[in-house]
Amino acid sequence: VLMHLLHRGIRVPDTISIVARDQDPLYEQEVAHYAFSEHSFARRLTRLMLQMLAHGRLPAEPSLIFPRYVAGETVRKVAA
Repeated sequence: VLMHLLHRGIRVPDTISIVARDQDPLYEQEVAHYAFSEHSFARRLTRLMLQMLAHGRLPAEPSLIFPRYVAGETVRKVAA
């Protein structure tokens, strides 16, 4: 996406900002993205598996895991 935009003359982050949905070692430092804590994910998954074993089903309410935003150089900084 970044290369396509650059070839079209669209400057990142001056003209457009880019935020990746997932974390990837390829762009971890440069591209703004969302990252999950592996520890939190593993803990939540373990709880769900234990609930399923104990009750034979998963709880009706959703089990949400919120990612943290990791700033990168693809989002323009706005002056306060």
